[in-house]
Amino acid sequence: MQDWTPAGKGVYYGYGLMQWRLNELFPLLPNLTLVGHSGFTGSFMYYCPELNVYLTGTFNQSAFQKGAIKFLIDVLRHMRDTKV
Repeated sequence: MQDWTPAGKGVYYGYGLMQWRLNELFPLLPNLTLVGHSGFTGSFMYYCPELNVYLTGTFNQSAFQKGAIKFLIDVLRHMRDTKV
């Protein structure tokens, strides 16, 4: 499932999984990885191996697909900065 094929800048596809390498999307983003998948309605289920965190949820709005990824980046950035 994790035989990654590049699908765009910072985005890779496996077999039913996506991988986002945040600092490849934009160099100022944290050096974190998301493995999982997003849905059409802003739903998401990802694992961040660097922080050992699972993130799941939905915004239940098709117009919020990109907003869900921004939300995940903000949450991970906050978790990384406040982790003890």
